[in-house]
Amino acid sequence: MKMKHLQTMDHVDLNKKRVILRADLNVPMKNGQVADCSRLYAITETLKELAECHASITLISHFGRPKNAHNANYSLRPVIQRLSEIIRDKNIPLTCNFREDMFFEETINLSKNKSTEQMLCLENLRFFSGEKNNDKEFAKHLALFGDTYINDAFSCCHRAHASIEAIAHLLPSFAGRLLEKEIKMLTQIMEATQKPLVAIIGGSKVSTKLHVLSSLIKKVDVMFVGGAMANSFLKCLGYEVGKSLVEENMLCQAKKIMNDAKKESCQLVLPIDVTVADSLDVNVETNVVAVENIDKEKMCLDIGPKTVGRLSGFLDKAKLILWNGPVGAFEIKPFGKGSFALAKKIAQLTQDNKCQSIVGGGDTLSVISQCDLQKDFTYCSMAGGAFLEWLEGKELPGIKVLMTT
Repeated sequence: MKMKHLQTMDHVDLNKKRVILRADLNVPMKNGQVADCSRLYAITETLKELAECHASITLISHFGRPKNAHNANYSLRPVIQRLSEIIRDKNIPLTCNFREDMFFEETINLSKNKSTEQMLCLENLRFFSGEKNNDKEFAKHLALFGDTYINDAFSCCHRAHASIEAIAHLLPSFAGRLLEKEIKMLTQIMEATQKPLVAIIGGSKVSTKLHVLSSLIKKVDVMFVGGAMANSFLKCLGYEVGKSLVEENMLCQAKKIMNDAKKESCQLVLPIDVTVADSLDVNVETNVVAVENIDKEKMCLDIGPKTVGRLSGFLDKAKLILWNGPVGAFEIKPFGKGSFALAKKIAQLTQDNKCQSIVGGGDTLSVISQCDLQKDFTYCSMAGGAFLEWLEGKELPGIKVLMTT
């Protein structure tokens, strides 16, 4: 995919235009507060430029999985409140006007008559079935809020949803600065790949990352599988994994991936020791054991220090490191040690100019944020699923619709 074919903000006069901006405000929450503001800060470059153009902005996004119905637990209100604070701190001349019902005539009229310093922010798009169904009528309603559409949500571009794909057929449509930067950086780095290439793929389920695992073994020299996902691979090899999360229906696929990795000369690496506990609770008693010594009553909740040491040996030789997914239940102490250790190791190698590093996925970014290492990697992608599908070489519907012919 060549950058010259992507329609960006450079290809349109945005001065005093009515602009619909699709962002990704799907941020992690804790006790009703935004726990990680990375995605909010990431869109401020586009917001600042639009404000300087005196554009009239309507901001739209999804948030969580509310199952096509209004649900106060999935309201964007607290997210917009935090975004308002960030905008103010960055001295961007915008104030946020949050509206709960986009179908009120009053709300639609606001997008036509409001001042350019006031940004209209609509409620969670997934409260409406038309969003996930890529419904043309729902997209037509969204299109009432502007004359130009800008997509700044690369992390959502793998989904053919109404606010990503259908709407882009109805209005002049362009990539925002964050989306443009994501594609540019990922393309440049992947095209300049040097060997050896090491991939770290973590997370909880093989089923959600089956395709990227199958694709990456054809491209990388070493692939480490961590997190709860590794349990299925260990069980395939005959190890006792106790009460750990295992996808029984994915064992055959895990076995196939291991066999295919050998055929592709990709070294598939699994944990050699793990941190185990009786339950996934804060400050529960833990032990580190070799994978051949996992007790039937225990759960594997993090990789152990010997695994970190072994993986560090591969990372020391890498020229490019791809990381998606934590390697333990990092949200709960003390099961973040493995993920935090890897974050610090990769960041140090990057800063020492030993390698390039690409990190993607919300949970992985949270690991890096907790270590305050956001600026120490070559590139941190805001995307999760889109990041993985890009690595697979898939054509993303949200990108395809922004390309010139």
